[in-house]
Amino acid sequence: MKPLRPVAAFLTQFVIASVALAGAGAAVVVLGVLSYGCGAEEDRLTEALAAQDVLQRRPAGVQPAGPRATSCEDDDLWVNVVQVYRLPPARVDVRGFYREAATGDGWRPGEEAGAEDVCYTKVIDGVDVGMELSMEDRADTYTVSLSSSTELSGGQC
Repeated sequence: MKPLRPVAAFLTQFVIASVALAGAGAAVVVLGVLSYGCGAEEDRLTEALAAQDVLQRRPAGVQPAGPRATSCEDDDLWVNVVQVYRLPPARVDVRGFYREAATGDGWRPGEEAGAEDVCYTKVIDGVDVGMELSMEDRADTYTVSLSSSTELSGGQC
């Protein structure tokens, strides 16, 4: 019967090791689930974007049309800060204002800057950020959006 003792010891160690490995695997899965989505890093980026001077400044007579909106997409950690502005009855050169305000604050024209929408990029807290000015034809509002991802590289425009 003596030869069975080493086999029993081996099987006991094997079962203990298997349980430990299964536990470690479960811990990795739990940590993966707990770290999924937006967190403290994205919160800091949201605060940094919301504090940008380009969102604080606006042409004369222009007023915010509601509160500033912020969001973060859990899948790709895409942070968005959006402000909609209401235009006054008098004509305002919004594109010219933001072209001057953005470039004066270190924003560079983006590669996809078109005639309708104006797009700029800037590195903020080590992350590439895109700023987009969107104006609709015959609308009395326009939107300034700042967005970036802590996970993906490159700004939006």
